Formats: sequence, structure tokens, C-alpha cells
Amino acid sequence: MKGIDAEETQQIHTLWDELAAFGASETDQALIHVLKGLCSLICAQDAYWMGTLRVQDKAFSDSAMCWKPRHVVRLSDGFEQDMARTESPKRIDSKDADACLLSHPGEAGRFGISVQDERLDSACSESELCESSDPLTDTGEVIFVCTPVTQDAESWFAFERLDAKKPRFSQREKLLLEHAVRPMKWFHRQLALHHGSIVASEPLTSSERKVLSGLLTAKTESQIADHLNLSKSTVHTYCVRICRKFGVRGRTGLTALWLEGTGVTE
Repeated sequence: MKGIDAEETQQIHTLWDELAAFGASETDQALIHVLKGLCSLICAQDAYWMGTLRVQDKAFSDSAMCWKPRHVVRLSDGFEQDMARTESPKRIDSKDADACLLSHPGEAGRFGISVQDERLDSACSESELCESSDPLTDTGEVIFVCTPVTQDAESWFAFERLDAKKPRFSQREKLLLEHAVRPMKWFHRQLALHHGSIVASEPLTSSERKVLSGLLTAKTESQIADHLNLSKSTVHTYCVRICRKFGVRGRTGLTALWLEGTGVTE
């Protein structure tokens, strides 16, 4: 590809091959692997994934929609931070904060890459969220990659350079990320499914996601219980909840959801 040398192309192709080798039950591990690989590609120091949903907000006009982050996985932390269970949503629910971080009505539904400075306008710089030490904005520079999953769900990668002495992100990093990430829409859909952001009637809890990972393997419910150090009845209860949220009758229905959109059933 023009502007990308042979070594970088090979690095991207290797990352794709490695990602494809992860099973459906290994979505969390695959995400960390992808974030590390892309950080290496563009010389970023940290990264996070953010799943967002578009919701109606009375603070906006009837025709306007706003985007809310619901799940965040930060590479340096190595664990998920559910936005619904932190203080962040209280500030993100304000009109200024939402516009600062995620509002992009002209770009919604389209793949896009932008640097933090391009997203933060003068109104945002005066908002409470941007002036705070929120982990999503307290950094030297961030480059965002947005992939639409459905009309009302998006998947974001964000890469950070924390050292002010390092050069700023340029068009070259944008080009590399576009070439590497644009073909990954199937994986973004898998991330959204894994967290219950699409198809499911409501997001999955952390415990439900752990059980779901087991259901996407050949393990029996008893084996899943042993692996997670849970009782068989507890695992069965989680299984029922998961199937109910996804609107399917059993494991066959769950598996079909993961195969849909991957090219396997097409």
C-alpha cells in the first residue's frame, strides 16, 4: 500500500493472522493482543478500547442523539472498567461532557480516525470533564479510531502518547491505523457481542461474560463451573440469563450469533 513500507505491511498482516487464531471464547485476550500490536505499530505508549451506544437524551433536540460509553478496557490496567458502575457516567451524562468526548453527529455510522486536538473544540476545553483528571482524557495526546458496528453501537480504539517529548501523531499514524483497523469490523462486532452491546436486551455483567466465554467452547456447564470455581446451579442461572438477554434458546443460538457476520455462514 502506498505510504506503508514492506516491514509495516508484514507487521499488520501478522497481527491479522494472530487475531484470527483467537477463538470466540478468547475475546478478552484477543483485544489485549490487538491493542499491544497496534501500539507497537504506531509507537504509542498506552491504549484502550471503548464500546459506545447511541441513546436518546432529553437534553438534546428530538432529532438529536448522543453517544454514551458503556465499556472501557485499558491496556495498562489489564482489566475492564464498566462505565455504568463508575462516577464517570455522572459527568458524561452532562451535555458539555458528552459533546466533548463522544458527540459526533456528522461522523456517526462511518469509520473514522482523528487526533484528540481535532475532536476537542473550544467548548470542550472549558467543560468540567476535560478539566478533570478523568482517565479517558488525562493524557498528552490521543488518536481515536471509530468503527461503527450497528446504527446505534460503535467500537473505539484509542492510542496515547504520554511523553511530551515524543513527536505528535501525524498523517502517517492515521494511514497505518486505517490500513490495519478498517478490515477488523468483524472483530469489533465480536467485542460488542461479548459485552452485550448489540443484540442483547441489556449489557452483560462481568460474571456473565466469563460464563459466556465458557459456553462458546466445548465445555459442559459442570466444566465451566469447575473452571470458574462456581456451583453448577450458579452457572446454570447465568446461562439462562445470558440466553434470555440474547433472545436465544440455548448454546446453538449463541454460537449462531458469533458466526453471523464473520463470513463463516455466508
